[in-house]
Amino acid sequence: LFNSLKSYSKEDIKIDNHLVRTYQRDGIKWLYVLYKNNLSGLLADDMGLGKTLQVIEFLKMITLNKPILIVTPKAIIYNWKNEFLKWKWSNNVQSIEGKQTDRLNIYDTMKDSSTVYLISYETLRNDIDNLSSISFSYIILDEAHNIANAFAKKTVAVKNLKSDHRLALSGTPIQNSLLDIWSIFDFLLPDYLDDYSTFSKMYSTFDDDEEDKKKRLKLLVNPFILMRKKEDVLNDLPAKEEIDEYISLDEESRKIYSAYLYKAKDELTKKNKIQVLAYLTRLRQICVDPSSFIDDYSVLSSKLERVILMSKEAILEGHKVLIFSSFVTVLNHLKEMFDLENIYTGVLTGKNTAEERLVLSDELNFGKMKILLASLKAGGTGLNLIGADIVFHLDPWWNVQIEKQATDRVYRIGQTKPVTIYKLIAKDTIEE
Repeated sequence: LFNSLKSYSKEDIKIDNHLVRTYQRDGIKWLYVLYKNNLSGLLADDMGLGKTLQVIEFLKMITLNKPILIVTPKAIIYNWKNEFLKWKWSNNVQSIEGKQTDRLNIYDTMKDSSTVYLISYETLRNDIDNLSSISFSYIILDEAHNIANAFAKKTVAVKNLKSDHRLALSGTPIQNSLLDIWSIFDFLLPDYLDDYSTFSKMYSTFDDDEEDKKKRLKLLVNPFILMRKKEDVLNDLPAKEEIDEYISLDEESRKIYSAYLYKAKDELTKKNKIQVLAYLTRLRQICVDPSSFIDDYSVLSSKLERVILMSKEAILEGHKVLIFSSFVTVLNHLKEMFDLENIYTGVLTGKNTAEERLVLSDELNFGKMKILLASLKAGGTGLNLIGADIVFHLDPWWNVQIEKQATDRVYRIGQTKPVTIYKLIAKDTIEE
């Protein structure tokens, strides 16, 4: 068994997709070896290395007669759906969302299906009574660090599900302490790392034998974790990769968006061009952060929640982050959020002097700054920001060349690391 896990890259399997890179092929083979041996595992590649693609190509290779359940943060359900379409998945893919009556209808028909179902952690937690009686072929947790807290309701709900096989995906499985890895493994391989109390006594505090204990734990979990850093596969990566990340609006944002869309259509019938343009701007703002123009609005939007989580993950992996938006109020809101997390963050707008721009650039490139928030116009020209290697575009601009020019602040002569650019796009909105 362990020889099989150790020599997974030698597995003789056929992968038809010629766009799959060598390290991704190895990842697919590793997933296949786990499946063949009735084992579960944690795919912990760096963000941007294609964990989603590896899972989809692996699932294409195997024959299953029960439904597959993929649990993911609500904001990226549509991103998974689009990836299945992009990589030519032949079976059905259905998201579980909407009204409770609609969800109950799905649960009644899913028991004998080979469909892939996408569900958020929150919906799963609320509907666990309906889901716990269904047997799945695979349960796959995306952003599996969501169950790091062993006693959270969503963690308990996830572990009450029935399945033949289990997978977890996370670029940062340990964020707070080694107890995080216990909770994930309790989902993947129950009892393998002892019970919570025993594990906690062993690994939550260390004495003189700290290194011995860590070494023992590493030996225990390593066969069931595949983790590749960008520097590990540097020669196998393009110098620059662009990823469209689709986000579904949260419920409050969707209500506000629908109201403003109605108003915009009404102005369009009146042929009031100035008002239509104003409403278009409002629709774009709602996609990112309604609080940017609505006073006392306290709900954190799906897009901001997503970019905060991804930025924190990137920092934990050793990256530096550049975030662009055309709305300065959004940047200021994000600055407040990152300050609460004690993450050293700078803001670059049109109000900064030439000297201040240089100081911010140097702090990102050579100093301790982890995140730079920049307005598209102010940060898009005349700067060298090669200290960052992860770029987020929070809101699409009308002219894609302006976006490319902004990205080139990072992707330019002197950049030694592969650069990943994420474009966050709100599903079923003007942004598409």
